[in-house]
Amino acid sequence: MKIKHILMSCILSFTLIGCDTNGDNAKMIAESVKNNLTQLEQSYQLTKEHAALPEKKGMYENLMLIAIDKTLAENKDLTAMTDMANQFKKDTTTDGVVFRSINETYNEIVSDPMYNKIKSGNVTGDDLGKVLNYQQEVSNALQTVTPKGFDDKFIDYVNTLAAISTSVSPVVVSELSKEASAVSSFIGNPQYGEWKTNDNGDMVWDFFMAYMFMNAIGDIAEAKYKYGNNYNYGRYNDYYNKKKEENKYGYSGYYGGGSSYNSKYRYDNWNNTRNWSYHNDKYMKDYAKTSDIQKQVITHNNATKKYSTNLFSNKTLEKQTTQVAQTNKAYSSNLFGNQNSKNNKISNGYKNTANTKSTKSSVSSKGGK
Repeated sequence: MKIKHILMSCILSFTLIGCDTNGDNAKMIAESVKNNLTQLEQSYQLTKEHAALPEKKGMYENLMLIAIDKTLAENKDLTAMTDMANQFKKDTTTDGVVFRSINETYNEIVSDPMYNKIKSGNVTGDDLGKVLNYQQEVSNALQTVTPKGFDDKFIDYVNTLAAISTSVSPVVVSELSKEASAVSSFIGNPQYGEWKTNDNGDMVWDFFMAYMFMNAIGDIAEAKYKYGNNYNYGRYNDYYNKKKEENKYGYSGYYGGGSSYNSKYRYDNWNNTRNWSYHNDKYMKDYAKTSDIQKQVITHNNATKKYSTNLFSNKTLEKQTTQVAQTNKAYSSNLFGNQNSKNNKISNGYKNTANTKSTKSSVSSKGGK
């Protein structure tokens, strides 16, 4: 009986020690997270100011604005190109989708129940698991809810313009595959569209109404690759204008729904040919919210079941990924900052629009200056 009592006392002691340890660990981690939250709040305000003020533009934002002018000069009479230019410019402001996504990330952090618990110092040992998860979310947000994180999202914008225009060079990667859709960098990003299953059971990317022009641009770029400039692109313009009018009061799809679509927007074809993109190959791997990662995994698992015999190794993507890894070994200190010597003429920091003249040299002709 005495031995049993001793054993029970030992078990109780170890349990209490464990509880104390959990409580101490939780409070210690919470204190660190509290400091990170203060940094995040300050960074959010800086990012909001960056997006709100026209004179504040990052390196890739400036490159995109110059690339837009070059692209429009080559495609003067195409409505889709004009709509693209207007939307891309809007996306550099607080009304655009880029800031909205950053705002959403920030609001999720500060609306989480752990935010008030940590701020008020009311964390207990029972909260240890939640504190650890919250710590990771806050850490990721600190990398993206910044003026630099805002600017990095425009890498995909610049590369989309480079896939369209012969006078715009890509950034981060040295070249883009013409086998991929010109808009492949935006496919898979839930800010611009979603995967849908059509009447044939195929998983096809569908751009939202605000980005319907992407469909026309993808089609036009593909035709240019096949036929060159000596081709009548008026029919693409007419079709786009027609679909734009039809969808004015309710989006019903660009290709008319059913089984009609651009084959490069089907999951297996996109997966097998796509180019490297900031969203799919940097953001999702290093900074994405847990909920977004889970959605991506579900989509890929469904696609794997559907296209098990059609999913192949993407050699272009593998080559581009290797290039990015080799030239950017320290993402956190200067993400993509040393990628392109021509782009370094802008600087590794942020320039306002007064520096446009020095920035113009950063978007060069693919055939040379």
